[in-house]
Amino acid sequence: MAQSSAYAWTGCVFLKTHAKEDYIREQILKSGFPLEIETYSILEQNDWLAFANDYYFDEDEKKEREIDLTAIPFPEIDNKFIIINRVEPFSLDIELAIECKKIDTHAWVFFTRPSKSCYFYSGQTLDFKQIRTNDFESSLFDVILSPPDTGGLLHYSKFDRLAKSYVEVKIEGQDGGRKDIFTACNQLTKFIAYSFQRRVDRLAKDPDHVMIMVFPVIVFNGNLYEATLDKIGNIVLSQRKHILLARTSRLPFAGANERSFLIDIVTKGYFEDYLKAVRLDIRNIEQSLLSKKDILEEGG
Repeated sequence: MAQSSAYAWTGCVFLKTHAKEDYIREQILKSGFPLEIETYSILEQNDWLAFANDYYFDEDEKKEREIDLTAIPFPEIDNKFIIINRVEPFSLDIELAIECKKIDTHAWVFFTRPSKSCYFYSGQTLDFKQIRTNDFESSLFDVILSPPDTGGLLHYSKFDRLAKSYVEVKIEGQDGGRKDIFTACNQLTKFIAYSFQRRVDRLAKDPDHVMIMVFPVIVFNGNLYEATLDKIGNIVLSQRKHILLARTSRLPFAGANERSFLIDIVTKGYFEDYLKAVRLDIRNIEQSLLSKKDILEEGG
């Protein structure tokens, strides 16, 4: 009897442990964490060097925070294991700032409007002249990526509609009060502000010819819609894989003026195609840098 009781007790412990682990797995799956792992894996498979949970300090709330992922293109190495720089004498630093959101309960709906010219992203760029002079009102990126439409060099220029407003619609029951889009956008812009501040502090004495651009992106696993109005004012919903969201925020170190950001909202299934688009952006920036080398060096 004692032995049977021992077996019964052991079996009960096993079942309780198993049930607990099932519950833990279920809760993890409900969170965005598995999406972060998948996104990290996609980055690695496409020759990006990814970093998880990068630190930044939230100046507004005076709190330490983390962003889900950052990534830089994996550097090219020659046969002597030296990094190849295709834009000498410049140093082009491209980075992805990524937030991952898995939302089952709410659909993300973005209201777009026609926007055929003048894409601005002043909050996403930093250059050696700005760092050297501590004057952030103009950027050498305006020379490389001439407006309107960024000279057609970036994937942004492929959009003829731009979102500036949005809503999170609860799929079942009463409307909820979620603010996941706002929160994710805030995290991205605040991370960029913190990252740029560190660059300014570190490179103030010798910025050399550094040119920095960050692409903020939200990888979304859920129901993504674009909302437009037809000729008689009815709302038309269209499922989308990629939406471009315009947003403004401040870079605390760069004065009181607001800066503009273009945030890519991409579905999990489209993320790999998005990375290919950014790769093309990088090649176009490199070519433009070299073609306008003399103008940029005079400007610096």
